[in-house]
Amino acid sequence: MHLKLSVVDDFVAKEVSVGERKEALETVEMLWEVFGALEKKGFLRVTLRESAERAKFMNIMRDFNKLTAAYNMLFHVFEKRGRSKEFAKHNKTFGFDEDGVAYMFLSESVATVLRTTELFKNSFLYVLKTTRKKDAVFWPNMTLGELSRSLERITEGKSRRLMEKMDLKLRNALTHGLFWLEGSILVYCEDITLKEQKEIVVSELWIKGRAQSLTLLCLLAFIADYYHSV
Repeated sequence: MHLKLSVVDDFVAKEVSVGERKEALETVEMLWEVFGALEKKGFLRVTLRESAERAKFMNIMRDFNKLTAAYNMLFHVFEKRGRSKEFAKHNKTFGFDEDGVAYMFLSESVATVLRTTELFKNSFLYVLKTTRKKDAVFWPNMTLGELSRSLERITEGKSRRLMEKMDLKLRNALTHGLFWLEGSILVYCEDITLKEQKEIVVSELWIKGRAQSLTLLCLLAFIADYYHSV
């Protein structure tokens, strides 16, 4: 007799590193609370089967996994001091130099943070009952900030810790290009006045991207479990 693990259990056991499993399990616990509140108030779709967009959504998930794997592969170039210089040296004939490699890594880090926040939002919208009516609680093209506020109101605060895993202010600054590099520090601003500045080490940006990816993957595994039989 073989015991079949749930999608979440299988994901945590096989795909999540030992050091990140506690974080993953805490995220899943938050998701149970949020989805429970949403279902109780009738805001979740009853089924995801036979929906016209399901196959397309699965294509998005497939390529997200491939993009994440590619990003992690690139990070290995920067794991140890001096490796980026060595990488640039070996690829000099292709136009790579150390400065260019550093900005390539920054570009991918920015893209990963943006991709995870947006896909996190859209994964939620995929399972929520959305409408374009003026008095809608959830609508198809709402922003992450709007989704966060609606979820907090509907779940009576149960979604707050979960949504805080997505850095909205950083996401906004990166989306609008309000950032620059000073050595190994990324400086970013909340708006075009450029008065409110914040800083993050580029390596920490990678860590944030990885953490947000974990949160997103937990959500995707949870959705697969939640709608397993429907």
